Amino acid sequence: IMPASSFEAAAYASVRTLAEILARNPGAQWPDLPQAFTGTSYQTPLGDISIDPQTQHATLPVQIGRIEGTAFKTVTLTKGVVPDPYLSRYDRTETFGRSRLRVVS
Repeated sequence: IMPASSFEAAAYASVRTLAEILARNPGAQWPDLPQAFTGTSYQTPLGDISIDPQTQHATLPVQIGRIEGTAFKTVTLTKGVVPDPYLSRYDRTETFGRSRLRVVS
């Protein structure tokens, strides 16, 4: 049996989380879902996740590791990393320094 990929685990976690929300909120309609996800964590194969109310994306654990033989050895694990899919939660200048772009005509 092949181990599941991160894509399979993410799809499974998504469906299970949605099923759990719908079971807790019978009759919920589309506009009700963002509020239904708020303030709850869900156990998934990826670890415990929650849904960020600002972006509607999942907080996910981040594992950095290395391959040792046929195994993956975790070097660091950070739980519950807040999603930033639109790169709107950081200061570009602080991260990258002064912008190097300039207008020329």
